[in-house]
Amino acid sequence: MEIKNLLLAFTATALAFLFNLYIIPGLIHLSHKKNWYDDAHDERKIHTGLISRLGGIGILASLVIASVITSLVTSKLLHSSVLFRLSPHHNPLLILLGVILIFIIGLLDDFTDMKARKKLLGQVLAALLVILGGAGIRFFTIPFWGITLNLSWFGPLLTLFWLVGMTNAINLIDGLDGLSAGISSIACFIYGIAFLISGDIMLSIISFTLLGSLMGYLFYNFPPAKIFMGDSGSLSLGFILALLPLLGSPESGDSLVMPVVMLFIPIADVLAAMLRRRRKGMHFFSPDKEHMHHKLLDLKLDARQILSIIIGLQIVAGFAVLLFLLVKGPLRYVSILIALLLVVTLFLYLHWDRHYKKS
Repeated sequence: MEIKNLLLAFTATALAFLFNLYIIPGLIHLSHKKNWYDDAHDERKIHTGLISRLGGIGILASLVIASVITSLVTSKLLHSSVLFRLSPHHNPLLILLGVILIFIIGLLDDFTDMKARKKLLGQVLAALLVILGGAGIRFFTIPFWGITLNLSWFGPLLTLFWLVGMTNAINLIDGLDGLSAGISSIACFIYGIAFLISGDIMLSIISFTLLGSLMGYLFYNFPPAKIFMGDSGSLSLGFILALLPLLGSPESGDSLVMPVVMLFIPIADVLAAMLRRRRKGMHFFSPDKEHMHHKLLDLKLDARQILSIIIGLQIVAGFAVLLFLLVKGPLRYVSILIALLLVVTLFLYLHWDRHYKKS
């Protein structure tokens, strides 16, 4: 990793952090002025009181502003712009349109409470734009055997499910102060390091910029929260975190290892929700209070203690990914399996505690 790339990463992180640190108070003030508050009557929500739901605007705005400034500074000082330069196989305009569409869908939902089917249709359309823009899962490597399969026509279908699934996973887990942003911040940090290692400088800078933006947001969202990211933030965040690894090393069959491990907590949470709601005959988008953080609250833990547990698991997952990237051979999967097993063990214990221990 070159020093100049590390300096770029630090600059991008710091700029996004400072911009969002400045933007968020204005959004909070605007929410109080216009009575734009999060719905405390949503069954999934834990908070009470009037709290702004415009945090997603600050996250995306600071991400864009810091990215543009970093690109301009890089262009002037280093005579080369590392940002906005994708592989020849990618169409930046279509990919950007997909991200913008997801943000608009989230923003509309924050203000109009869109029906689930319309939201899902919009997410599918955004994912299709990205797929048409050249981003996708093309190969899959079988762990331990090292055999790489060409997914052919199945690749775009898997990409569609991956993008839409992760978009909703981050959205569904966003029910506790600091939770989604905390998980996503560590994912962004590991993304940034991994992309630096692989030489994907543009994706690394975007990851670090998003990290800085989330840190600025967390300053106001850490328990007790003064602002929430809303669907404009959580949907966009899930979409971007699912998208970035697809833009780097598309020929690698291991391209999904990093995002799957770093986002395994929301993935496990949404899979548990699907099984739970299917068993009860409920619609998938029906809210309930059986998410991971709800069950941890049942153990009489407060928000900060819950964050410590989940963020601790996320840090372990981050170390596992770094070991996977740095170690060669079949042993590289061992750290991944240990990290995933820890998360699964916690989920199984929480399920047992709620449904069997008290019976």
